[in-house]
Amino acid sequence: MKGLQHIEKVIGSQHREKGIESQHREKGITAHRESDRITAQRESDRITAHRESDRITAQKERDKITAHRESDRITAQRESYRITAQRESDRITAQKERDKITAHRESDRITAQRESYRITAQRESDRITAQRERDRITAQRESVRITAHRESDRITAHRESDRITAHREIDRITAQRERDRITAQRERDRITAQRERDSITAQKESNKITAHRESDRFTAQRESYRITAQRERDRITAQIERDRITAQRERDRITAHRERDRITAQRERDRITAQRERDRITAQRESERITAQRESDRITAQRERDRITAQRERDRITAQRERDRITAQRERDRITA
Repeated sequence: MKGLQHIEKVIGSQHREKGIESQHREKGITAHRESDRITAQRESDRITAHRESDRITAQKERDKITAHRESDRITAQRESYRITAQRESDRITAQKERDKITAHRESDRITAQRESYRITAQRESDRITAQRERDRITAQRESVRITAHRESDRITAHRESDRITAHREIDRITAQRERDRITAQRERDRITAQRERDSITAQKESNKITAHRESDRFTAQRESYRITAQRERDRITAQIERDRITAQRERDRITAHRERDRITAQRERDRITAQRERDRITAQRESERITAQRESDRITAQRERDRITAQRERDRITAQRERDRITAQRERDRITA
């Protein structure tokens, strides 16, 4: 009984030893596998860290290239803005120069036009003066003609009066002789003398009527000459008045034309001044826009630099954390080993 118990103890002891050895062997295998796993994990972490470092380096390189390209783009854009502003400034300067030349030409044109108006007005004044002189000479000649005509009428009337007076004197002498003859032959020729007296009386009456008609004709002729001369004077006066009104209207027209030219020139000067003011405001706005664009570009570049700096700082912190994690992992692996 004791032998069986001893055998069982021995066998149990052997089984326990085998179990412990098997357990130790399994633990060794497990530790070896764990060590291989840790080593593989470390290699994988190293490769991952190396790849992450390569990725970060490549990302930084791409960011650096992108920043260089962005800087080149901003520089090119600023150069383009500078060239555009320079061209705009040259265009504004050329426009101002053209406006100045146009204003000078306009001033010369207005001066020449005023000189032409002055010469035209002077010629018109000379023409009116010459016309008035011709009208004065014509009126003078007409007055001389009317005076001569009146003098001729006066001489004709005087001659006619002398003719009538002579005729009357002849008639008186003839009548006196006839009366003497009649007185001599009064008795004998009384009836004949009476008839002769009646005939003479009738002849005198006829002569008187004829003289009255001739005097009325002369009076009517003089009145007609007077009315004609009065009409001629009225016509000359009306012509002078029309010439004066025409000259006044011409002066008013020239004055109004000069006023219109002055207003036109003033408006042109106001337009040029307003155009220059608009050009100045446009240039000011363009300068402010370029300044704002430059400020915006500066802020954008500053933000880009801040973003790159923050990205680099984040990358540095990430790499530092990764290095700390790898160091801690290695420390844990070292402690575990």
